[in-house]
Amino acid sequence: MFLVFASLPVYAVASCKSLLVPTARLSQSEINSLIPLSPDFLKKYGQTLFFDHDSPVSGNEKGQVTLVDFYDYQCAYCKQIARPLARLGDSFPEMRLVYKPLPMFGDESRAAAMAVISAGSRFHDLHNRLIEQSNLSESSIRQLAEESHVPASVLKSKKEMAEHELNRNLELMDKLDLTGTPSFVIARVTPSQFQKGEYGAVSAYFISDVLDVSALKELVKQFSQNPC
Repeated sequence: MFLVFASLPVYAVASCKSLLVPTARLSQSEINSLIPLSPDFLKKYGQTLFFDHDSPVSGNEKGQVTLVDFYDYQCAYCKQIARPLARLGDSFPEMRLVYKPLPMFGDESRAAAMAVISAGSRFHDLHNRLIEQSNLSESSIRQLAEESHVPASVLKSKKEMAEHELNRNLELMDKLDLTGTPSFVIARVTPSQFQKGEYGAVSAYFISDVLDVSALKELVKQFSQNPC
């Protein structure tokens, strides 16, 4: 699963991971599941991963702790954790949550991803409706988009943009060797680090294990408290 890191040197100096402490909510094995992303990887893909202007964001848009969520609207566990995940920003003002919808489960997943990417300022409303819908079809997705004030004309006009964004998400999925959803990347990162080319100063990790919300919350808490 981690072949991507064999060709990209792992950043091995002191980092956020070395400061993490096991707790009742976060085990040592879960800490060990954090795979560091190398400066070379971040140079090639970090801007798209963390600061793609077409990726929806919640929480503090200028926050230094970023959690990237790769998910599918037909993934049962993604639906289960979606709302608690969004509420993490209420507890941690330094956190920003970046949404990367994927078409893991076929045409309906693709249609849902395309719709929310096209939704712009209506993203959160449509996202919540899609999360709550148990059985998605292309017609129900269009109906939910209409109810979220994202009419068919908007979906059509933004189709090319949404396709490009979805393709970038799929490229990240491939480069991170993701095999399922939800999958997460967590980092302490700022736009200025990419502007200055300070890729080695970014502490970023792919979470290779499936963590529950309480473990993710503890992880975000410790990343927020440690100025690594």
